Amino acid sequence: MFPEEKRLNLPPGLKMVTVREDNQRRIKAAPMYNPDTQEIELTCHSTAKEIKEEGIKNRFEKRFEDHLKKIQTGLNKRHGIKRYEKILEKIGRLKERFKRVARRYEIKIEKEDTDRVRAISWEYKEESNLSGFYCLRSNQLNFKEQELFDIFSMLTDIEDAFKSMKS
Repeated sequence: MFPEEKRLNLPPGLKMVTVREDNQRRIKAAPMYNPDTQEIELTCHSTAKEIKEEGIKNRFEKRFEDHLKKIQTGLNKRHGIKRYEKILEKIGRLKERFKRVARRYEIKIEKEDTDRVRAISWEYKEESNLSGFYCLRSNQLNFKEQELFDIFSMLTDIEDAFKSMKS
């Protein structure tokens, strides 16, 4: 079983098949029939897409932690923000700005008896990693994984050609 199959929790007996492989990426796909919509859902995993998404996620996590450290160092500075309400407001704005990353962090604020904050700590919570996965849906039930993937690739190429013609 490939690591991609473990992360996706595919039904037993369903394997991911390599539909494209070159020196830059490997794309695997597994078809699943959805009886509710009467469509085939081709779940795909791309190594190149995973690397790209992980890089973006890591960059945003670093920025989020840098901002948290900045708030934390402000507690020890002479004119830094120390009031509990203001710290909550700053962290709230930070969570709003980095929505996707902020949900992975548990932030704890230690408050003194007065209206001052003593310390800020945060902990990273591991989350299931689905980077590199995407789903293609089709109502054509008689195609194999490779055929479906090739059709979607061709449609993407045609759409790109029309976009370039329009501009």
